[in-house]
Amino acid sequence: MEDLISRYGLGAVFLGAFLEGDVTVVVAGVASHLGLLHLTLALLAGFAGGVLRDSTCYALGRSSARARNSAAYARAAALVERLAGRFGPLQIVVAPFVYGARTASMIFWGVRGLPYARFLLLDAVACALWVTLFTGTGYVLSNRAEALLGEVKQVEKWLAAALALAVAALLLWRVAASRRRAPSLAESGRSR
Repeated sequence: MEDLISRYGLGAVFLGAFLEGDVTVVVAGVASHLGLLHLTLALLAGFAGGVLRDSTCYALGRSSARARNSAAYARAAALVERLAGRFGPLQIVVAPFVYGARTASMIFWGVRGLPYARFLLLDAVACALWVTLFTGTGYVLSNRAEALLGEVKQVEKWLAAALALAVAALLLWRVAASRRRAPSLAESGRSR
């Protein structure tokens, strides 16, 4: 994702926010901190991609029985209905922050026939909060992310060494065990 964003810039942020969402806008925040993107433009691209994605899901729920019967909707339907029962249409503002509920929520409100103008207003608030929080997190934590990646690489080296030692110990143990069994098999063959 980082390579796509650095290569294609705001178009990648828009497309990534439309197709995937969270990781894209976090990486956009990191790219903004590194000077690869202008922060305000990255926020706008992520916002536009998020609104278009949610509006597409809403339209699918409004017009497509296939979307209402989709696996994504079925997996999250109970959660979405519970949240909708608690918050009503304000659930749209909560949905981007509840893992696995966003797509199903937008389909749900399309199925329910919430007027699009009201949906769009609530979704604009939701996407503004979402993109600001996630992009801001990437921006603020970008230095920590670089340090964390360095720590992960160091841990990977230690884990690789431990794995190599474990494999070597297992092989030595198997060789020793087969050598111990070989004389006892030969002795049992002679006794017959």
